[in-house]
Amino acid sequence: MKANGQAIPKSMQMKWLLTELVMAKKDLDFAHRQFNEVADAAAVDEVIYRLSAAEHKFDRLLQKAKLYGLCDSDLAQLGIEVKHG
Repeated sequence: MKANGQAIPKSMQMKWLLTELVMAKKDLDFAHRQFNEVADAAAVDEVIYRLSAAEHKFDRLLQKAKLYGLCDSDLAQLGIEVKHG
């Protein structure tokens, strides 16, 4: 990862990734609540789109975290529970 042509230290990359992952998990939880509470038939497609986008973003960041060597117990310390298929 680079910024202004300079390599970003791994520790900063990890901190950014963890921050993004926590925010993505909050967004995903919010999207699930919206989906469970949607009452307006016209809004269903929009809520499904938001939920799908939140799931994809979280999954992408989760895969990146695994590449950095984070395991489920590391993520659990951040309040992120990983459900296996």
